[in-house]
Amino acid sequence: GNTVAITKFSGPNAETITAIDCPSPEPAGISPGVSNSNGKACATISASQSGTYVIQATDTTSDPDVTLTQTVTINFTPATAADSTLIAVPTSVVANGTDYSLITATLRDASNNVFPNQSITLTKISGTGSPTIDAVNCTSLTTLGTGSTSTTNSSGKVCYKVTSSNLGTFQFEATNNTENFDITQTATVSFIEASIWDASGKELAYAVQDDSTYQSRY
Repeated sequence: GNTVAITKFSGPNAETITAIDCPSPEPAGISPGVSNSNGKACATISASQSGTYVIQATDTTSDPDVTLTQTVTINFTPATAADSTLIAVPTSVVANGTDYSLITATLRDASNNVFPNQSITLTKISGTGSPTIDAVNCTSLTTLGTGSTSTTNSSGKVCYKVTSSNLGTFQFEATNNTENFDITQTATVSFIEASIWDASGKELAYAVQDDSTYQSRY
């Protein structure tokens, strides 16, 4: 078989093209990127940014190379603001600078497709004070060290731990930097006093800003 390079001719610089053996019932090629006995070479194409991509094929075995006149046009559609989600769990957290709410943004479209490898920034849009926003791995919850900006995983998700030492209610918004839109849904988290209770469930005292200094209820 001949070696065939399948490449992008035009479109955003966000594509991934992977040579594969052509699917059955096609006969297998010598290796991916080499035409099979029917003269065919196959590849998968994905993109992390919406847009119109024009794909071309070039026979690099010939001297000089021969590029096919025919091209293929693929339109990759974006996630949508209304179908994407932003969820905080829990929505009420002790304001001690340690306890956190986990806020998860998920990029979806109307068909429930998810969108990996897109940049998301979480921002506080209302509330007095400066909560701390740390992007974390959605599975292990380990801090990524990227602040309030992260990249969606294979499930189209980004996750953040949000903490505060200030009492108050904060509203958060997620921005898709790759596609330039804000997710319609916002997330609200209330940071509250910590309390001390007796055995009967009576509240005896509440924390002032943190859970080491308490003020009596009486």
